[in-house]
Amino acid sequence: MTFDGDRDECENLIQAMKKVGETDGNTKDFIVNFNYLRKEAEWNPSARFVIIIDNIEDKTLEKVFEELLDLHVYNVIVINGTNQADIYTYNPFENFACGRHFDRIISYGQCATTEISNYFPNKLVTGLRNCTLNIAVPHIPPLTFHLDKCDLKHKDKCIGTEEYSLKLLSELEHFKVNYSYIDFAETFSAIDEDNMTAYGSFAFIQNKQVDGLIGFTVLTDIRAKAFSYIYYYAAYADEFVFIVKKAGNIPIWQNIYIEFNPSVWALFLTCFVISSALVVYMIHSRDKTAIVLKMFDTLFLHGFSFRQGRGVRLFLITWIWFAYLMNSFYQSSLMSLTTHPSKAYQVSSERDLVTFKFRPCVTPSLRGFLTSFAEMRFDGDKGECKNLIQAMKKVCETDGHAVAPLDVAELNTVD
Repeated sequence: MTFDGDRDECENLIQAMKKVGETDGNTKDFIVNFNYLRKEAEWNPSARFVIIIDNIEDKTLEKVFEELLDLHVYNVIVINGTNQADIYTYNPFENFACGRHFDRIISYGQCATTEISNYFPNKLVTGLRNCTLNIAVPHIPPLTFHLDKCDLKHKDKCIGTEEYSLKLLSELEHFKVNYSYIDFAETFSAIDEDNMTAYGSFAFIQNKQVDGLIGFTVLTDIRAKAFSYIYYYAAYADEFVFIVKKAGNIPIWQNIYIEFNPSVWALFLTCFVISSALVVYMIHSRDKTAIVLKMFDTLFLHGFSFRQGRGVRLFLITWIWFAYLMNSFYQSSLMSLTTHPSKAYQVSSERDLVTFKFRPCVTPSLRGFLTSFAEMRFDGDKGECKNLIQAMKKVCETDGHAVAPLDVAELNTVD
């Protein structure tokens, strides 16, 4: 927007803006009503504001900017809606004020012929130097650590990935960080969409108890509208995962038959039955059971003797070679299973969870979030799944599944 002509054109623009506003307001009206904008879903305090107040007085002008400061509105000009059209602003970042207070009200004088963008300069004159940010920290390794829950011998190394990232930023921008540890690690902050009021750990920010919150927080649409956030460092690196018990070794007795697959066993049994029947037919012995048992005994590389003709001996020699090869293959596979035990089937998909009827062990906070935003439904007992760590340990002992962020799962999952 540009004021192209003379001062009259600037004043005409102000009159047009007042007309769009439908009603004129004084300082009291502004202080009472402006706060309601914060309850709108599209509220953005970082936007550029042009505020026109009728007959603003010097003694009430400071209250206007105090209200703007309280709502974190920094890119703003306040215009006295009179014929003089004086323009005012403030800068709560000059003189290392850190956005917490302002020392003076800046007057641009009366409406001038200039681009309106010149009224919105970069106000981070001193940046965040010498500032102290109050940050709320839950205990969710490896993202954040509560020092009181760390080993005394390794407290100097007890720092989470998000704490370390904030430490690097503080060194670059020359500000300090004051951590306050909270127990709301898994209380997902609900936000009332009607008035954008936060509950839970996010309420600390709205109530100005802290300047920010780090740790495990799921970014939803409503939270993105209600708060500013930094997430790029973890983009495409973290996600929700299902956690199930790691497959163990199969029972020892199953090692008896898993050396061969079912088709091999079926062919072997067919060969044994046919070979035994042929030998019984060729020998014409009354004790047919003894012949079958001797045929079976050769599979264990035990010898026997028959006084029969050449044809029978040739067939038996062929069977003995077959028995030797089968025995060798079987023992080779058995030795491999002894040194490298076979594992049971590992559940690895959502279909497997349904097929094997795994019971969910999901924390109440995650249940609420996934039910609301992912339309997932969970049945089962919640008593033993009150927090992430407890839920992960529980599913490692039973046939159940839990849901957790990937980073948290990788650090805390027990085999």
